[in-house]
Amino acid sequence: VITNSLGLRGSEPVSEDHSRVLAVGDSTVFGHGVAGEHAFPSILESQLSQSQRVQVQNECPRPTDCTCVPI
Repeated sequence: VITNSLGLRGSEPVSEDHSRVLAVGDSTVFGHGVAGEHAFPSILESQLSQSQRVQVQNECPRPTDCTCVPI
């Protein structure tokens, strides 16, 4: 798994000429167990990029870095 300088999965944030979408969630959003290009945020970015300049940033840290707190 490759993470960027922020410790998040995916590429570095792009310049301000792109719209940004933040994908926040758990290991499903992170794409635990799949290649980066098959994670939900990457697929969403591919679809949205067909009509506009957009970056979907995967804002979930590595699943092993998450601490679950029962509520």
